[in-house]
Amino acid sequence: MASGSLRIALISSALLWGPGVLGQGDLPLAGQLRLAGSAATTVQARLSGSRLATSEKAARDLAYAYLEAWSEPNAVALASAPSFYGPVVTFHGRTRTLRSVLDEKQSFAERWPNRVYRHVPETTQVACEAGGARCTVRASFDFLAINPHDGRRSLGIGEHELVVSFTGERPIIVAETSRVVLRGHGNMSPLLQDRL
Repeated sequence: MASGSLRIALISSALLWGPGVLGQGDLPLAGQLRLAGSAATTVQARLSGSRLATSEKAARDLAYAYLEAWSEPNAVALASAPSFYGPVVTFHGRTRTLRSVLDEKQSFAERWPNRVYRHVPETTQVACEAGGARCTVRASFDFLAINPHDGRRSLGIGEHELVVSFTGERPIIVAETSRVVLRGHGNMSPLLQDRL
């Protein structure tokens, strides 16, 4: 490394990590090179950590927005559904086309036209691959679904797992699994129930 480049690397390190680095000016060249290499590694680690944190937040936000969208009236929920998914989705363990998933969502929405889903934030866990290209969100949620036409009502606690990909222009769900954990119980507030 040329001495000018080394000085730039050392100055950059000093700016990023404070005055303690400036006191290293008396190191022999080999020590300065190790310091510069260490600083570069630290910068890469910080940038990677920042990308990972950004992916984690974006995946969590998408999972929350997804349940909020499914709490909307059918016209809104079904119109927004395609924006959450990629063209191919692993849906409950089976590889399916987006059209197939949307058809199933429409059938569900027709069976349960009034729905409220509420995340239980303290149960949300997000795990991202190195680099943050894909994140898996696992969370519990309370739900209330009513069919006003036949009087059916379903209340309970569910869990879902969403795999979110960041390889395209926007985050999308590439895999989804959900299940009802407990029926007839939940912490739906009167405020949420009033929406129905």
